[in-house]
Amino acid sequence: VPEEIKSPKLTAQWEEKLQAIEKGNMTSGEFMNGIAGFVCGLTQKYSNADISISRKIFGKCPKCGGNVVEYSKMYGCEKGKSCGFKIWKTISGKSLPEGAVLSLLDLGRTAKLKGFKKKDGKGKFDAILVMNDDFTLSFKFK
Repeated sequence: VPEEIKSPKLTAQWEEKLQAIEKGNMTSGEFMNGIAGFVCGLTQKYSNADISISRKIFGKCPKCGGNVVEYSKMYGCEKGKSCGFKIWKTISGKSLPEGAVLSLLDLGRTAKLKGFKKKDGKGKFDAILVMNDDFTLSFKFK
C-alpha cells in the first residue's frame, strides 16, 4: 500500500475538509473532485511500477509446461487463460489437500480420497482422482 494512503497527515487533511463541508465552507463535490485527483495521481504514479506477486510453484503444467501456482480457488497454470489448465481446490464439496494436487501433477492421479459429496447431497463417497488426456479430472472408484 502506498505510503501516501497510510499517512495520518492525509487522514487529518480529509477530516478538515469534511468539517469544512459540515460548516458550509466547501461542497461535497469539491471534496470528491479532490479525492478523484488524488487517486488519478496515484494511478499514474504506480501504473508503471513493477509489482509482481510471488506464488508458490507446485509443479509443471501438464498441458503447456509452464508452472502451476496457487490461486484463491484453484491451482492453475501461471500462463492463465492462454493455457487454461486448472485444478479446483474444492471438488464435489471436498477440499483437495496439497499432496493430492502434487500427485495429480506428478503421476496424473491421486491415492484414494475420502469424503466427496454426492450430487444429490445425500451422503459421501471415496474415489481416486485421475487426470484425463484433455487435462480434466474424473473419478475412479477402483
